[in-house]
Amino acid sequence: MLNPQGITNLPIELAIDKGYFDKANIDLQVEQNNGSSVQQLPRLARGDLDVIPVTPSAALYNQLTQGFDVKVIGPEGTEKTGRLDQVWLAVLPDTASQYTDLSSLRNKTIEGAILGSGISVLVELAIRQAGLVNGQTVNVQYRARTLPEIVQLAQSKGADVFGCSEPLATQGVQQGVWVKWKSIADVVPWYQPGLLAASEQSLSGSRRDAVVKWMEVYLYASREINASNGVWAADVLNSATRWAQLEPKVITDQGAAPYFDPNGAISMESLERVQQLWQELGQVPQPVDIQQMVDASIPGDASQHLGIFPA
Repeated sequence: MLNPQGITNLPIELAIDKGYFDKANIDLQVEQNNGSSVQQLPRLARGDLDVIPVTPSAALYNQLTQGFDVKVIGPEGTEKTGRLDQVWLAVLPDTASQYTDLSSLRNKTIEGAILGSGISVLVELAIRQAGLVNGQTVNVQYRARTLPEIVQLAQSKGADVFGCSEPLATQGVQQGVWVKWKSIADVVPWYQPGLLAASEQSLSGSRRDAVVKWMEVYLYASREINASNGVWAADVLNSATRWAQLEPKVITDQGAAPYFDPNGAISMESLERVQQLWQELGQVPQPVDIQQMVDASIPGDASQHLGIFPA
């Protein structure tokens, strides 16, 4: 299950297009989903799906306290200087000159999109870094229920600053709706915005071997993407445009090719700090043991088979 417009799914898409899963004798069945990964967590927990891309949303933490046992088995795209940034704060073109550092957010209204998403992580931590308090020195709203509604709010000037993710951030720039201002890498470079999660059933017995083999293919494709040092190689760009059904310029204007950790290292720091944020915002009523959320042995075994690669 993947969102074809999500650029962090690129290793999966490239591996499919180049036949890597077939060569590894993995019978891969792909479902496409343009909605939130949160909606797919119950299916993953039931075992209807084996592996899906997810975000460290509040729902991912809460599923453990609800009796499920979905495991994080690896990262997707990782923030890296000079590579593609996935989440942005954007400002209206006619006010862009007013924004310098994060203190410029004082007395502004910020659209945070969907509370519990990666966009809201950027928004909430940006105002904290600026020393601002929601409802006092800044106003954070969550009016948009879908990503296209963020564009509509910008067009009607329903806020001053807009949290948005790619490819919507770049499409908004191309349409003259907004200007990209601060990326998630600028504000929270430690944040790991994309994850891979597996069902408990898929990690049991002989099925675990298949997941490790799947991860080997994923890491192999990730290393292939990384090999160009951010340049959009023709085959990688072809996969990105084919799956996302977007013009190549929409892809390349997002920035350099994304970076993927070559060994599938999961950032425990990111998981801990994001959970703390969700607790402060009342989105995670009962904190969970982060160690219970993660099965780092999957990327560990896969990278051992491939050979440990310098990150």
